[in-house]
Order: sequence, then C-alpha cells, then structure tokens
Amino acid sequence: MRPPQPAPPARSRRGTGQVRRRNDGRWEARVWVRGRGGVWERRSYYGRTRDDVDRQLHAALVERADGTMPAATGKLTVGAFAATWLANKEVKVRPRTWISYRQLCRDHIIPALGGIRLSKLGPDDVERLYASMLKAGCSPKTVRNAGGVLHSVLETAMKYRYLRANVAAVVELPRHSRPTIKTLDEQQVRALVESADAAGDPYATLWALALGTGARQGELLGLLWPDLDDRRGLLHIERSLIYIAGEGDHTAETKTKSSNRTIHIAPALVDRLLAHRAASAESALREGRSYNLTGPVFQRPDGRPLSQNIVVKKWHAALLRAGLPAVRFHDARHSVATILLQRGMSARAVADQLGHSNITTTLNVYAHSTPTQHQQAAAILGEFLEN
Repeated sequence: MRPPQPAPPARSRRGTGQVRRRNDGRWEARVWVRGRGGVWERRSYYGRTRDDVDRQLHAALVERADGTMPAATGKLTVGAFAATWLANKEVKVRPRTWISYRQLCRDHIIPALGGIRLSKLGPDDVERLYASMLKAGCSPKTVRNAGGVLHSVLETAMKYRYLRANVAAVVELPRHSRPTIKTLDEQQVRALVESADAAGDPYATLWALALGTGARQGELLGLLWPDLDDRRGLLHIERSLIYIAGEGDHTAETKTKSSNRTIHIAPALVDRLLAHRAASAESALREGRSYNLTGPVFQRPDGRPLSQNIVVKKWHAALLRAGLPAVRFHDARHSVATILLQRGMSARAVADQLGHSNITTTLNVYAHSTPTQHQQAAAILGEFLEN
C-alpha cells in the first residue's frame, strides 16, 4: 500500500515552485505535479546555475498550467507498464492478436527493457533491443513486429501523459524484404500426391487437401469433422491451430475475419476425406481405442490435432521421396494461388479462396503469377487495334 503523500505547499499550488542551492553546489528547482491516481508528487530539476533551474522551472510551470506536462511516473518501469498495456489489450483485440502481443513482450521486450524506468527509456535502449534480437537469430519481420508492439505501448504511455515523446518512433527498424516465393507446378503437385499414395503415406490426404485448397497449415490442422459438408462438397474453415513458444499448439480463431470462410472442394477431395475418416476409425478400432468423429480431421492417436512441427518434417520427407525440390509447407498455398492465376482465375476469386482480407495482398504477393492474363490483355488490345 502506497503511503499517503503530503499536500504541496500552498505557494506551489499557486504555481510558483521552489528553488534552492544544494550542499553539493548544484541548484535545484522543485514543483508539485499530480501523478498517477491524482496523487501530488514533487518533481525536481537540477542545474549548475540559478539561471539553469529557473528556465527549467518556468517551462515546467507552463506545461503544468496548460496540461502538457507528463504525469509523474515515479519508479514505474517499462515492464510494469507493458504488463498493464497487455491486460487492457486483451479485451480489445482478437485473441490470436493478443497472444502474439504477449509472446513478443514476454520473449523480447520485457527481458531487454522491462527493468528500465519508463521515464528513462531512450532511443539507444530501443536500438539495443533490435540489435540483440537480430544477433539472437530473429528475422527482420519478428524485430519489426516487436517494434510495432513497443511503439504501441509507448504511444499509450504518451496518451496517459507519462511520456513527452515516443522514443520508438525515432529508431529505424530493420528492412524486411518479402522472400522469393517457391512453388510447385501442376506436374510436381500431381507427382507429390501420387508418390505419397504409392508409399502408403498416412499424411497423403493432408498433402492433397493442402494442394487442393490453398488453406494455411494452421487452418488444415484446426479442421474438425463437422466442418466437412460432404453432400455439398463444402469445407468450413472456422479456426486455426497456432504454435506458442514454450506452450505448444493451441486452437485459436482464424488469422483474420476474412480467413473464416467456406470453400468448395473437388469431389475427389471429398472422397479422399471420407476414405481417410473410415481408415482412421478402423485403425483405432483395431488398436482398441476410440475415434472421435467430431474431433480433428487430422489427429493423433490420443485425439489431439497433429503437431505442426511433425507435419513439417513429414512434408519434407514426402518431397524428398518424390524427388521434388525442397519447399516449405506454406509454399503449397503459394502453389495453389500461382496455378489458379496462371489458369486465368481472377485475383478476386483467388483472394476469396485463400481467405485474404484484401485483394491487394493477393495482387502484391502473386503479381508475378499472372502471365496468362497479361497475354490475354495483349491479345485483346492487339485485335482491337488491328480492326
């Protein structure tokens, strides 16, 4: 419990402040300000001469009068304020977003800056945070994400008048260039699925669904059997499996609101899914365990969704077995988008299929994948000019 603070001297309330010379020879100006919770707190300014502190005192009194003086923060640290910011954000943003904020604060921001007083945080501290993250092997994108969270934390501190300026705003973030997209072409897609089928790969249905829908890995592993409407050939994507460092896999909402979608799937994929369900249930029966027909489509023997890390390892093994180049599992999604655009499907339709929140995302990511449409445009314009 914080002890009650004395009221300021009457002349301080009138706005005059106090000036004195200290035993060490320096001058000190004192002024009373309202701190957190409306409690009066004394703030001091120091200088080598009386004129130095008089100027500081005058500026402080002007700020106090017009309401622009930062509130007194005492010993409030970056870590303590970040924890408060996180608690407030939990009810204002999507759970998936909040989890990412928490992870960035817990793993990077608070360990590096948490012990620094909020009022003492400087640009050099932020620079060291970014440099240490890069040195530890974090990608520029992760550093930029951490910088965005820190910027928001400090922006909130400014709104509370705990800070005059946001020091994160003046620190340059590392450049992030979008990596070159690697994809499988139509022939390679068929080769991968055929190789998995021939080898009796238990993950073959997962590979086929990934390459037949363009869904994200987390969306595929978050599917439940009720999400499949086999009669109408529909797949409802309503959740995603996400990995949290130190905690493992968790089920969360989809990445964005537009990611929550219903897509049509080919009859061959419906048949594959039904066969996969029947085979999984039969295998469980042979092993003397139950099989949850309302549980994950891709599940472990204990009924939990497949591990994302294991899926990645199995994916690379499948590529190697098929003699195909090493691409990420996420590149299955890029492969689908590229093939659809090359086949002449509109960017709007592809964006809906992928669950992009904005068609601009589709155009920016896959602009290199539309030669067919460019050729069609050239042919139409050429015909128009010839006629």
